[in-house]
Amino acid sequence: MKVKFPTIGKISPEFFDNYIFPRLGAKREEVIVPPQHGVDTGS
Repeated sequence: MKVKFPTIGKISPEFFDNYIFPRLGAKREEVIVPPQHGVDTGS
């Protein structure tokens, strides 16, 4: 299946939920903020 990406370079919450989130690895204790759509963090 071919996925069309938006021209602005951001993905939709649906794309994140359907294609990225299910393929994330195991949870790690040292990761304070897990991957989420629309969330940016820095250290």
